[in-house]
Amino acid sequence: MRVAPFAVEDAEMKPVMGSGLHLVPGIHILFAGPIECARHSFASLAEDDEASYLIVNDVQTAMGLTEDLVMDAVAEIVKTRPQTCAIVLATACQTMFLGIDLDQLCKQITQRFALPSCHFEANRMSADNTPGPTRKDVPGSDRYHTKRALLSMVGQPEPGAVGGVVMLGCGDTSALSGAQLPWVRATGALRSLDELFGFGAAQVNVLCSVNWVEAATYLQERFGTPYITAPYSYSIAEIDGYYHQLEQALGCTIDVSEQRAGAQEALERALNAVAGEPLDLDLAQMARPWSCVRALLNYDFEVRNVWVDFVRAVHVEADDAQAFEWLEREHPDLIDRACVKTRDASERITVREERHEGPMGRYDKEGRPQGFGKKSGKRGRGSRKEEFLKDDECGFIVPGALSAQRTVVQTTTPEQEQWGYESVTVLMQRITEAASLSEGGQL
Repeated sequence: MRVAPFAVEDAEMKPVMGSGLHLVPGIHILFAGPIECARHSFASLAEDDEASYLIVNDVQTAMGLTEDLVMDAVAEIVKTRPQTCAIVLATACQTMFLGIDLDQLCKQITQRFALPSCHFEANRMSADNTPGPTRKDVPGSDRYHTKRALLSMVGQPEPGAVGGVVMLGCGDTSALSGAQLPWVRATGALRSLDELFGFGAAQVNVLCSVNWVEAATYLQERFGTPYITAPYSYSIAEIDGYYHQLEQALGCTIDVSEQRAGAQEALERALNAVAGEPLDLDLAQMARPWSCVRALLNYDFEVRNVWVDFVRAVHVEADDAQAFEWLEREHPDLIDRACVKTRDASERITVREERHEGPMGRYDKEGRPQGFGKKSGKRGRGSRKEEFLKDDECGFIVPGALSAQRTVVQTTTPEQEQWGYESVTVLMQRITEAASLSEGGQL
């Protein structure tokens, strides 16, 4: 049975920069720099209604006009877009050599226009470019510290401010509806700048996505707010642990008995519907694909084949590494068969091949760089994957996603997966729907 619980067949890759900087409606991004950088790191801003380019040429730079041009550009933005509530000033490598105090420039913007402002620098020379597991040059990472820059606008909470919970890297707060907290906010569902500014008063932050780990650390260092690491999970036992940690941190009881029972019932329905038939999983959309596979195996599903995204093949994130290591140890044959999802359905690229010799160079078993060189020629086109797709025994195909807004690699839009027990419920519903179709059918 082929199951693609989160895949979007016609999804497109999105650049790292762009709409992901808009945590709140009305935040305007102003890129200031040379045209070359606008074409590369900030190309996605061209399709962003809440972004502007300020192209500074070499002559203007040499004459020291950059700061004046930025102030003029902000004045034009404020005049033509009155809904603007904050300015994010984005620059590239060039400003590193100019000696401009960009933080001071942001303060001047705030003083002159009464708008909160922050700056981040997309500097390829100073960013962490190490290939392998530590590489930040991957979609979804915070390579240029953009999230920390946005959170720098958050001020100290007022005395007596009522604390709540912030869910970092999540677009849904319903999982904590039973906690009876003063407020719960998710970074993917902020409605105003005041909600963002209230982060400093949080009792605890919940780290739902590894892409927000730097932000969680920053909030802890600046405001002393502890955070709980609780990434998206498909294991009921693991989610039980999340809520236990939250109850201890908050000093209250969180009633999630109904959601847990719903997840358990959905699991039992899926097991009965599948009736022992093996699953072939398209997990290119999942935040933690290897953890999902491990959870399904522990639920007594039989997993036959897995497809993951290239980034998740070469770069196994910290929140998924333990599951990947467990699979290599307990189910090495499954990892041997696991493939990278490509646009060419007839192309077979295994995860092991990609981890040892990817487009960024060769890697050892741990993903450490081993130098660059010609491809080994093992990437055969057609072969097993093409035959599998034609196999009458491949079972049911289930394209579709938790959210149509998710892209092949989640980079610039807020995470749309359900957090908590609902993530298990939705996954099991997708598997049950696949099993309800006739053999070879398509949902």
